[in-house]
Amino acid sequence: MCLIAAALVWSSAPARRGAAPLATARPSPRIPAATATAATPTPTAATGSGPQRLQGATPGPIRLAAPLLTLGRPFAGDGLGLKAAPSYPYGTTGGGAYILHHGLDFGNPQGSPVRAVAAGEVVFAGIDSDGEVYGASNERFPEGFYGRLVVIRHPLLLDGQPLYSLYGHLSRLRVARRQHVKAGDAIGAVGMAGIALGPHLHLEIRDHAQDYGRTYNPDLFLAPLAGEGLIVGRVSDPAGKTMPKVAVNLFKLDDKGKAGWWTATATYPDGPVRPLPELDENFVLSDLPAGRYRVVANAGGGPIQADVTVVAGKASGVELRRKVSP
Repeated sequence: MCLIAAALVWSSAPARRGAAPLATARPSPRIPAATATAATPTPTAATGSGPQRLQGATPGPIRLAAPLLTLGRPFAGDGLGLKAAPSYPYGTTGGGAYILHHGLDFGNPQGSPVRAVAAGEVVFAGIDSDGEVYGASNERFPEGFYGRLVVIRHPLLLDGQPLYSLYGHLSRLRVARRQHVKAGDAIGAVGMAGIALGPHLHLEIRDHAQDYGRTYNPDLFLAPLAGEGLIVGRVSDPAGKTMPKVAVNLFKLDDKGKAGWWTATATYPDGPVRPLPELDENFVLSDLPAGRYRVVANAGGGPIQADVTVVAGKASGVELRRKVSP
């Protein structure tokens, strides 16, 4: 989850145009043409109070109701990075370099104050050890996967389940079990305890405190920074089933429609990480300056692509569906 090479611990700056993409998510040699090759789906009306389902939605802003896009960042600025490392997103292996990531990593100096992303009650503050295991099994990681960590239960529900935030690899604890905290309270300090090769914070959002397999993508819960938004997407086969481990590249379009590579990710693998039940996403591209982008999925048989406008403070959705071969 957080086997981070020292060379990557790191930069919490956003991925930048012209930087190298993930090893398994390289852009095609030619910049994609402006015409989208993805099938144009029929829009479906969003119903209920939950998030809008991506399947069948045309590219553009989607509704993500609270608690989505409402949580704070685990750092308060003052020179500290507020963005997660773009090279190791949730649900990826960082281009095959690491184990599957169940959260986000924020690279900030050792000892930097870590802050609660929302109000709640501390349900654990201690060492991830044999007594209470919060990470992967201790048979694989006898010293504890997260090392020193804090887990907070929030008075927020998703599909009837309470949400928990987990803060791993801490160098210091500043709260105790059963303590109530407010959003932005300092709860610990950045460290490299447990399975980590450099100082950083590992942040997870779960709907079960101790179940390593019950996480959701934190990018769907953190409020966008000023002037930025995110793209929530799914890559699917002709039948509409999500396709795992597909390389996804993002290009930013200038005023003349010229595309420049911006960042990359990969779709979630089957099983260990989960989409939101109603949304059914399998990738998220976050912390994007408002503007026009081209999303390209290399799903075999040629790229699938669509242009998407990112709106500040909002999520834009897109489904890239593989057409039936002629």
